[in-house]
Amino acid sequence: HSNFSSKELLIAQLAPLLLQRTLDAKATKSDVIRFNKVRSALELFDFEDECISHLRSLILRTVSRPLYLNSKEGVRTIAHFFQLDASLVPNLHLAIKAQIPISRKPVLQIYADIYYRAWKLSCENCNVNPLLQQSIEENALQDLMYAAIHISSPQMFKNIRIVLSSFHSHKNQQTESLLQRMYAPILWRSLNAANPIVRAN
Repeated sequence: HSNFSSKELLIAQLAPLLLQRTLDAKATKSDVIRFNKVRSALELFDFEDECISHLRSLILRTVSRPLYLNSKEGVRTIAHFFQLDASLVPNLHLAIKAQIPISRKPVLQIYADIYYRAWKLSCENCNVNPLLQQSIEENALQDLMYAAIHISSPQMFKNIRIVLSSFHSHKNQQTESLLQRMYAPILWRSLNAANPIVRAN
């Protein structure tokens, strides 16, 4: 048991270093694959603790890195970051949201996959941590839906629709229930809006 605890501690110390290595200018796909193998070690950290603000900043930087977005290990890793702590979800979402206006369709489709994977994982683990699913739905997905309906820029509207496309394309009871829960309060308010652009969207 003591050996296992020491091993856990060692990996927990190693993981942030490997994460930082993936963000280096000379990093390669191999670095992302290496970190992906130990990513679960980040679950040992308390993300409510202000002392790990540097680790949080490293995590947030991954969402705009081509090395992560262009590899299946990187996409899985970012989706996993959404599972670390409910308080981290809004920060991850804002980091991705900042990329939406400047991203091309292939990258937007990758973000769509990340959001869908993150949400599915949170549903699978809802008995362990129900706050994760709630945070992803309300702080990320519903925020995107609200933005899509209220945005005045046609291009931004189109980009957000692409990011939400994974949820609209997966036709099953779980996703349909999600869309109904998330859209219903927004649509009710928007249909009564004075702004014709909001009503049109």
